[in-house]
Amino acid sequence: MNTPTIGIDPGKTGGMVILWPEAAPGYKFTKVTYATAEGMSYSLWETLLGNEARVVMEDVGSVPNDRPSAAFALGSTVGFWTAVLAGARVKPLLLRPEVWQVKFARAFGDRWCPSERAERKKYIAKKVRTKLAGGISVALADAAALSWLLMEGKV
Repeated sequence: MNTPTIGIDPGKTGGMVILWPEAAPGYKFTKVTYATAEGMSYSLWETLLGNEARVVMEDVGSVPNDRPSAAFALGSTVGFWTAVLAGARVKPLLLRPEVWQVKFARAFGDRWCPSERAERKKYIAKKVRTKLAGGISVALADAAALSWLLMEGKV
């Protein structure tokens, strides 16, 4: 069995995508509640501990104009993923959005991704669907793109 790659987008509407050669299950989350965190962490732990997964996580921060509650929610999700990965003794590859998005666009022969957020999400989702079979939603596009870049050795 090939080593799985896990892409984590800990942003406001982020998610996690585990890529296997035959499947791409994804988990979308906006808030990490006890119930959703427990379900996602069991899935992630099983993958990490059983298969020596490689993990890439988007290195994001809060935006200056965000409300304090939005910055706190982002800190909670980043803290959650950091704790789960630390517990599994996995050090993720951290990539800033401006770095991985250029690498992603160049993998498809483009110079860059669109700068406007909604257009960028659609662009990434459309491109990543050409490489992955199955239902990668626009909401999971960034996590899927991160995972695919790592699987293909482009980061």
